[in-house]
Amino acid sequence: MINEDLDGLETRFGVKLPWAYRQFMATHGPGEMDSHPDYYVMLYAPETVEAVNLDVEFVPGLFFIGSDGSRETARARPPA
Repeated sequence: MINEDLDGLETRFGVKLPWAYRQFMATHGPGEMDSHPDYYVMLYAPETVEAVNLDVEFVPGLFFIGSDGSRETARARPPA
């Protein structure tokens, strides 16, 4: 199901998600990663990715896919 959801994001937003991101999501799914005590990353579920990207001020060339748990967001620079 996750691949269809990611396909939908690409279609709706006109982006091409990085292969490594798609592969990670297909294998592990969304969620929190805290494998290192100094780092924290949360990758959003596809429906959250959509909501965040509809809500944030548009930044050309950036597509938000997660967060570091503060006000910083994880973003992908989709290939042109």
